[in-house]
Amino acid sequence: VYKRQEYHYDVCSFELFVPSSQITHQIQENKLEIIQFCESLTQKKHRYKEENDFLKHVYYKVHRKYLKKYQSPSTLANVLDHGKYDCLSGTALYALIFDQLGTEYRIVETNHHVYLELLVDGDIILIEATSPLSGFIADEREVRELQKTYTEDSYNTKWKNKEYYRSRRVLNKGVTLEELAGLQYFNLAVEAYNNRNIVEALALQDKALSLYPSARLKEMMVVMLKTMESDPTFDLILKQQYLSKYDHLRHTIIVAFQK
Repeated sequence: VYKRQEYHYDVCSFELFVPSSQITHQIQENKLEIIQFCESLTQKKHRYKEENDFLKHVYYKVHRKYLKKYQSPSTLANVLDHGKYDCLSGTALYALIFDQLGTEYRIVETNHHVYLELLVDGDIILIEATSPLSGFIADEREVRELQKTYTEDSYNTKWKNKEYYRSRRVLNKGVTLEELAGLQYFNLAVEAYNNRNIVEALALQDKALSLYPSARLKEMMVVMLKTMESDPTFDLILKQQYLSKYDHLRHTIIVAFQK
């Protein structure tokens, strides 16, 4: 489902990507900066005869201004404060901006990637946030080829000599901005889990599920709960709180493996 909103100069979804405990004056300034940036883009739109040309200008303008260095995982706050981005945080920024510009868009989640599709006069433009020189793809054949590539599983090759959590679920679906924010916390939770920080991982995964209670995220929570239960040093009160809250997930079938 492609989404379109009227231009309202209010990045209402911005706070979804920032924990309430971390919302500071700087975060509010970042939000205002995005609003003003969108205003300046709109004022220049009349210079472009074709919608595609304007959207292409927006794509490269955003990349030059905000996306400076690839780093994964990354959050929207990392992007705005330090210019560090990955596919998710870069896509989040583009989604917020195109949302403000009134452009129809769809955020697409695959197993190991997130990207954006714009719908212009019935045609799809693919936005690849991690490609600063060629991430605006309007050619129909190229779009189809990339869509196919994103669903292929290259994760096993990339991480073949490392321990990691990986779901075998095949994903290729549209998600909302709220769900994308959930995926941001999920990525951070997986990183914390793989670094053996189960306390932080559980807190982040709890936040992720509050925004996006998908099968994959529930599955990951079950894996974390099992790890927590087997840890004799884990705080007993906190352990009971998690087990009580997520008791309904105890019979979840794990479609995953850990090497």
